[in-house]
Amino acid sequence: YKKIHEASNSKLTDVLLKATLSSFLNEDSLYKFEFKNYLPFLGTDYKDWNSFESYSSDKLNEFHFALMNYSSLPTLLHYEDRNSMAHSIESRVPFLDHRLVELLFQFPFELKISDGWTKYALRKSMEDVLPKEIQWRTDKKGFVTPGEILWLRGSLSHLLDIDYNQLTFLDKSKTVKIIDEFKKGNNKYATLVWRIATLAHWLKNQQ
Repeated sequence: YKKIHEASNSKLTDVLLKATLSSFLNEDSLYKFEFKNYLPFLGTDYKDWNSFESYSSDKLNEFHFALMNYSSLPTLLHYEDRNSMAHSIESRVPFLDHRLVELLFQFPFELKISDGWTKYALRKSMEDVLPKEIQWRTDKKGFVTPGEILWLRGSLSHLLDIDYNQLTFLDKSKTVKIIDEFKKGNNKYATLVWRIATLAHWLKNQQ
């Protein structure tokens, strides 16, 4: 049980870290961050990010299969299910319909990633449906929590009393600066402040 619990905490930490990073990294940068997580385990022929597009379709499918079954997706779905059930919501994830997933695994490489564009088939299918700036956007970010400003300036203001010794992976001076600015009324980095505060609170409760 202890090993399972520790593994679960490790996965949750990874998800929270990625959520924090998604506040200031665009989609391409997040892919590179994910890629670096696997770097120590890759052969010498695959350690260069620029060589990623030279992967065969089989290699790409193996990578997507691992993401879907062993790393990011199972963890995200685990907490998505817990959160939705806690509020009696029957949530659905239509992109995970097994028929769609099975079809996409048969797609050739160039329909998945083309000239650096991810989700290429999906983007092309939205031609004349979405505005170009949406169809070809590169700054997609994770879902945000709408109430962070109200909460952090109200009943959850105590979360801003952060133990920075727990956040050694962040630049302390920059983190302190944006949180101080938020306390003074600057909402520019409110989402990032919220994520840092909740991550610090979670880490504190793991002790």
